[in-house]
Amino acid sequence: MALTPADLTELTKGAPNLEALALNTVKFFQSQHLALTMLTGLLEDEIKSTDVANTLFRANSLATKSMDQYMKLVSWRATTVPPL
Repeated sequence: MALTPADLTELTKGAPNLEALALNTVKFFQSQHLALTMLTGLLEDEIKSTDVANTLFRANSLATKSMDQYMKLVSWRATTVPPL
């Protein structure tokens, strides 16, 4: 059985350390070259479940934490790894 982004979001509600979970999730999916696919699914689910546009991406959710961790990871790599 495959987990959907909605399943991941539901499973992680109330996680004690959502930031660490997001970081490890991003690192795992990035190692499989699927980070953007995972993020796209989480963010689409976040958009669908948001009733008020003003609150979009303001929740303490796996989607927002994962996007933050992904941006940090990509930024770190861009500044430390020389281009090929």
